Amino acid sequence: TESIKRTISECERRREKQLSYNEEHGIVPQSVIREIKGPLSPYGVPREEEEPHLIAAEERPAYGEKKKRRQTKKEVRSKAVDKEIAQLQREMREAARRLEFEKAARLRDSIAALEEKRENG
Repeated sequence: TESIKRTISECERRREKQLSYNEEHGIVPQSVIREIKGPLSPYGVPREEEEPHLIAAEERPAYGEKKKRRQTKKEVRSKAVDKEIAQLQREMREAARRLEFEKAARLRDSIAALEEKRENG
């Protein structure tokens, strides 16, 4: 219909205008990055140097592509805890290298608490 043709041509006009503006001003579109909120952050273990956990917006599969199998909450938590343990171990080794043994001991205790939590579910 005529109204759809007008709508499509308006969308194309706006898209061209946006692309030329972006090119003129050196703008490169990027994915949205947001803070992770919910049961995975901060894992219930206090950290001295709290860093925001960021994640990019997920891409959706193209039409006709199969969706990837969704991980269960338990699998996601387990992977997140494993990553957190690895990060804490790196920090603990660095603290020990700098002779900050009290900080290294606190990190060791945090690692032990996370490992216990992971084993007990």
